[in-house]
Amino acid sequence: MFQDEAMVNQVLNYSKVLVDQIEKEKGIHYSLQEKSKQYLIFAGMLSYYGLESVSVIYKAFQSMNFHILNLSTYDILLKNFPGASQRDLEISQHGGGSFVCPKYISSKGKFQRNYDLFISSISFPASVEMLEASTHEVNHIVNSVNKEIVNIYGQNYLRIGIRVFETDGKSKNAMLEEGLNVLQTFEIMKEIINFTNFKIYDPIIAAALENISFARGQVRTPIGYPSIVTEIKPLYENPVLHHVFKEGRKEGELPFIIEEVDKRAGKGTFYALSDSLDNMFYRNHSEYDFFVNQAKTHELVQKVLRK
Repeated sequence: MFQDEAMVNQVLNYSKVLVDQIEKEKGIHYSLQEKSKQYLIFAGMLSYYGLESVSVIYKAFQSMNFHILNLSTYDILLKNFPGASQRDLEISQHGGGSFVCPKYISSKGKFQRNYDLFISSISFPASVEMLEASTHEVNHIVNSVNKEIVNIYGQNYLRIGIRVFETDGKSKNAMLEEGLNVLQTFEIMKEIINFTNFKIYDPIIAAALENISFARGQVRTPIGYPSIVTEIKPLYENPVLHHVFKEGRKEGELPFIIEEVDKRAGKGTFYALSDSLDNMFYRNHSEYDFFVNQAKTHELVQKVLRK
């Protein structure tokens, strides 16, 4: 976390230059609202991950199309994804108002992964909430830049953070990815809110920070997936595992993360924990089954921490 006015302004101005450069490279035009959010997110991530991670963050922003729309999530899907199933549309009505969709595009004879990131301003009327939702989605992308295809026990998977997808579309580690991302987003937001403590020279960035300055005095908590976050937070706060998850996820070293968790509590622990988290969330069964999986998750977390 930067605690020097000159350094804070340098990082913010550097982020603005890079975001504007990406916009020019891609030949697109973002609204001032969309760009100002990106300035803050880029700078917050530089503060959180370190200046040495600038190339990873830059690549993530290059691969992203960032949209803030005055539509409901349902209408965003309906307008931008005509092939969306009725089930997807129904689920969207209960969603959080932000989502990121990976897709492949052909460029110079190669297929590259690109992302459409959508934020519903109807779902997030408050500036700080919209910024946090945006940061959450961008952070998924940042943690998917390196090693998009990861090999685990001889099988290749498409990777988004810790979540991996098989060729048939089935995925693993969905809730572990979401829980870790919520906790990381909370930390990145602390970095961004810290910028409001300083005099900011650029008028556009100063105005964007002024819109969230009220959050400086608030007692804030992580937003999203509360039952999942509550269970994995002790793992995340362990100093050794915090580093394992943060660096392993960013670098795409999922086998390393699995190995480190299993070393502490026995082979298969990582996937047992991941499955119990998924079963807590994706359930078409009774509340009793939820509490069974919650208890199993809690037991596995404690087992990992006992080392």
